[in-house]
Amino acid sequence: MIWLVILTVSVTISILGYSVYRVSKERYRDQLHTKLKANAQIAASVINAQDHVNLLNLSDEKKEEYKRVRNILEKIKEADSDIQSIYTLKKKTNDDIYFVVNPELDSKKMTRIGDLYSSKTSSLQQAFTDKSLVYLNDTFVKINDGEFLTAYAPIYLKSGEIDGVVGVDISAKTILEQEDNLLKTVILSAVICILIGVLMGINFSRRITKSIHLLTKEVNKIQSFNFEESPKINSYIYEFNQLGNAISGMKQGLRSFKKYVPSDLVLDLLNNKKEAQLSVQKKEITVMFTDIVDFTVIAEKISLDDLLKILSEYFAAVADVITRNRGTVDKFIGDSIMAFWGAPQENVNHAYDACRTALEIQLVLHKLNKKLVDQNLPALNTRVGMSTGVCTVGNIGHKDRFNYTAIGDTVNVANRVEILNKNYSTDILITHSTYQIIRDDYDCIKLDSVAIKGKKDSVEVYQLLSVKNGQMVLRHKD
Repeated sequence: MIWLVILTVSVTISILGYSVYRVSKERYRDQLHTKLKANAQIAASVINAQDHVNLLNLSDEKKEEYKRVRNILEKIKEADSDIQSIYTLKKKTNDDIYFVVNPELDSKKMTRIGDLYSSKTSSLQQAFTDKSLVYLNDTFVKINDGEFLTAYAPIYLKSGEIDGVVGVDISAKTILEQEDNLLKTVILSAVICILIGVLMGINFSRRITKSIHLLTKEVNKIQSFNFEESPKINSYIYEFNQLGNAISGMKQGLRSFKKYVPSDLVLDLLNNKKEAQLSVQKKEITVMFTDIVDFTVIAEKISLDDLLKILSEYFAAVADVITRNRGTVDKFIGDSIMAFWGAPQENVNHAYDACRTALEIQLVLHKLNKKLVDQNLPALNTRVGMSTGVCTVGNIGHKDRFNYTAIGDTVNVANRVEILNKNYSTDILITHSTYQIIRDDYDCIKLDSVAIKGKKDSVEVYQLLSVKNGQMVLRHKD
């Protein structure tokens, strides 16, 4: 009986250790990916493109523009110890890519304006042509004298053209060392637990079995995308308590990561034991675009640390309202957010939920702005545009990497309607297609019929004011 218990404990701990290692490794990589893309996006958003466009020759390194760009990159690198290198790139007419600004102090690694950049991955090429996304190399890429995991984000001129690209590297050596340490920790924990099981024998078999059952249950919850807090595991075995704490910490981190992917879609795949594949379908959805008013002006007036702080709090607040109202956050585009309702899960009330979200965003930002003003930080006002219609929704990309997103005329119209807020000094505009669905429950004012690029017929736009039952009251523009 003792040997059966020991064998059971040994096998279970080995499986548990492998599961914890696998999930922890995936979590670590996901966190690196998210951090890399965030740092690249923030750097590209904060850098003044007019400074960067003037940096062409080696002599330009003495210019104030060079110093300003270099200072921004240095601050971002100092804020994250994992960053190996951060730099900007430009492309020549012959498609050669070269360094522009690189705050590296090591003379062996330092580059100057005009030094060629050795890697030409598809992600980098797309970053020089795509005007909406941050691109990440999925695998380690050799750049000059090392291998790195790298993210790229385009730097836009006021004309909308791409002047250059920000690159952020994390060394492959650093990543592999961390993963190796994680594996050693898991193996050591498993070995210790097995030895304890052998020493304690039958006297502690029930307690060990109970602890293993609880830990396995927690790992299974993680594999089922269930990251909710569970009662703390209390065991006489120290290592089990440590593993329980590690799993709890892992779930806390994964709850944050869960905000970056459509949770309903992943749950559907898990429940049906499907692997994500390229596929699309036609669905009626409601699409929303948000945008911070005068973001460029705000970014130029405050420090990088303050900008990081307010952007983080803004995105957290808005994304929370969207997901709480059954919306899917599609992507962050600079200071803008694209979201939609009605996919991946069916939602016949997608237009109502989207309108409620737009109103709640204004209320949530009102509270956030009070907090920011109290800290002597600028308030953030946001504009919202929405439209309802049939879109192509699904996994779009290529077989190794794709995004769950929506494309189509409705998406383009929602984006352009958001921009129209500037013309009418409004906060929230919706199209006639959305108004027809929600008009009995929401107060709206018809503003105009406007011509929209790409549309043959004019589009009627309405200002969304409040819920008719009066539960939400928004500030009104003068």
